[in-house]
Parts: sequence; structure tokens; C-alpha cells
Amino acid sequence: MFQLLFIYLAFKNGNIAKAKGLNPVLYFFATTSAILFCMVTGGAFVALTFCSHTTDFNALTSFDQKQRLAASHQLQQALTGDPIHFITIMLFAVGGYLLAKFMLEQEADMKQPELIG
Repeated sequence: MFQLLFIYLAFKNGNIAKAKGLNPVLYFFATTSAILFCMVTGGAFVALTFCSHTTDFNALTSFDQKQRLAASHQLQQALTGDPIHFITIMLFAVGGYLLAKFMLEQEADMKQPELIG
């Protein structure tokens, strides 16, 4: 559901870029990349901030596969257990969209030809 919203927002930035005379495909992918990057950053922030007391992060780098699997299961349970974690990650994603939109707004508009006469 949220993926469709983010695709719509990326498409909207592409339309703004087209109106400014810029490449809309480039800004569509730039917006999508910014959203995904910020979602990953938000997930790392939530994991390190909110889930550090329930997850053993040292076990994630262990050579024992059972320990890694148990730690990744703990992390998954911690991330999906509380709705505030999901909301925080989605707010980071909206921040990625706003960052891409800000960069697009800073681009100069296409110059209109002057009419003489």
C-alpha cells in the first residue's frame, strides 16, 4: 500500500521536472532512490535506537549460523512488534521524498521564449 503512495509521489516529482523542462525519468528514479535510502536509514535508526535492548547485535556477526538466525529473528520481531517503529520508518521515507522535491524545486525553471510584438 505504501509502495503505491511512494510511486505516486515519485511520479508527481517526475511531472514537476517535466514542467520545468528537465528529465522526468531521472527525477522519478532520484525520488525513488531517496525514498529507499531514507527507509533503510530509518530502519537502521529504529533498530539501533529502539530495538537495542531486545536484540544482540554481536550475534548477527557470529560465525555460528544458528546464532545469526536467532538474532535476525529477534530483530525482526522487535521491528514488527511495535507500530511506532513502522511509523518512524515511513516518516523517514517521507523525508526522502521531501529531500528529492527540495532538490527539484531548487532547479531553475525552463526559460520561456519572449514574444516580440
